[in-house]
Amino acid sequence: MLDLQKCYNECRAELDSIGIKYGNISSVQSANLPSTVWGRCIKNGDIYKIQINKILLESTESYKGLKNTIIHEMLHSCPNSMGHTGSWKNLAGIVNSRLGYFVSRCTSSEELGVKIDAMKQDYKYACKCNKCGRVFGKSRICNFIKYPSHYTHKNCGGTFVRIK
Repeated sequence: MLDLQKCYNECRAELDSIGIKYGNISSVQSANLPSTVWGRCIKNGDIYKIQINKILLESTESYKGLKNTIIHEMLHSCPNSMGHTGSWKNLAGIVNSRLGYFVSRCTSSEELGVKIDAMKQDYKYACKCNKCGRVFGKSRICNFIKYPSHYTHKNCGGTFVRIK
């Protein structure tokens, strides 16, 4: 398992080195998040808490993938950056060009270096987004499983294909 605190400290130093002022982050911790969520930045007043999906910590082959996710969440703590537009998008562009990351609104497991086996659920049915590669499982048949091409992934705009 990768060392989350060490990685976070490295991310802080990198953002400091290019002059990005992030908010008051009280903690960075692993969490049981849905398999489609790599990280989360939670704001409480002027204090931020970052959660990183345990799947990413336990199964990533890429230290840079973990750092990419931490930086993505840290950017949400910058002024006017809780969404993925405007200030956040500009800051992500600066980080990508100056530090060589691939911070974006949504990221696939492949980009992060997560072993696909770690994400495999015991779902009876599953559909995969053809744009970002995220897999969504269902235990019962539903319209999403029957007609995946009728649905659009709200995060990236891709369409779905049934894989299981």
